[in-house]
Amino acid sequence: ARIALGLSEYPARHFDIANRPVVLTFAHIASGKPDQANVLPGSGYLAGTLRTFENPFGDNEASIAFTLNRELQSLAASFDVTAQLKLTPG
Repeated sequence: ARIALGLSEYPARHFDIANRPVVLTFAHIASGKPDQANVLPGSGYLAGTLRTFENPFGDNEASIAFTLNRELQSLAASFDVTAQLKLTPG
């Protein structure tokens, strides 16, 4: 949940949203099994939408995908977990 919150807040804090609008919303967060309330799950899954007027893909440091992935890796490292960003056009 902290990773979802951190990534959701990132565009408003690090992009000039007046000139480069970016909205990241997580609509699905899942981990563990419903019948294992007191067990820390080994993995989790976040899914959502990224809305922007520009093409978010690219390998340069200015691309939205690059900067979000950099922030994701930083957040994941702070919790001593691994994370993977997968953006699908659509």
